[in-house]
Amino acid sequence: MLFRSGTDTLDFSQAAIKAREIVAQSRAEAKATASGPAISVRSAINEYIDFRKRRNSSETAINHSSRDVRSRLAKYVLSHPIAEKPLHKLEDQDLRSWKAGLPRHLTIGTIRRLVNDLKASLNRAASNYRKQLPSDFAVTVKFGLRTEVAAAATARRQTLTDDEVRTLLQVAKSYDAEDSWSGDLYRMLNVLASTGARISQVARITVGDVQQDRSTIMIPVSRKGRGFKNVEYTAVPVAHDVIDTLQPVLKDRKPTERLLERWRHKI
Repeated sequence: MLFRSGTDTLDFSQAAIKAREIVAQSRAEAKATASGPAISVRSAINEYIDFRKRRNSSETAINHSSRDVRSRLAKYVLSHPIAEKPLHKLEDQDLRSWKAGLPRHLTIGTIRRLVNDLKASLNRAASNYRKQLPSDFAVTVKFGLRTEVAAAATARRQTLTDDEVRTLLQVAKSYDAEDSWSGDLYRMLNVLASTGARISQVARITVGDVQQDRSTIMIPVSRKGRGFKNVEYTAVPVAHDVIDTLQPVLKDRKPTERLLERWRHKI
């Protein structure tokens, strides 16, 4: 049996799916407008700006932070078509498209602050209007505005060119030879260069963290920030020659020993 939807012809299964979508949309619309007009992104932002203004009204000093938030949101969100989107119709893709369309000249820091401002506005609306919004609205905000791995990588962009890194490694080799360090300095710089990890992270790598068969080093997450409590390691693939370089400090050692060590004798 075939059914017609507008200009499209649907079979029974497709028609059933379409019907469920229409019913779901109708219910969401009724829920969103049950207590008055549906709240939009613009309304949520304006309420958030007013909330911050009231919260800071008791402060004697001029609150530059609140002015910056208002300015950022007005310039990059309220001037965008997404501002007119009703919250109950907002989808992940709407937020991702808005973020992808931000001016290329904005710095990573500005984008991060702007995204956090918008996220705070929407999350506050999610709390205040939870009876009018879809149950998964907070999830939509979370995934639509989540920080991309690429952005984090850009924030920590390598400041040395490949040639400069190679020169640095060669100099490390010469220092090792002059001071009889058995390649310790070269190995440390090689791991830093190949993984992009911080010195504090590399210092915590153990022998067991080097997965030779996979050419991978398990890097302890940075203790800077709040995320390290949930994730302990990041698997970082490295070139085979890096693993070869580490062989002298992997052989005949316990998995729990620190990978990179250097004895220092004091008299």
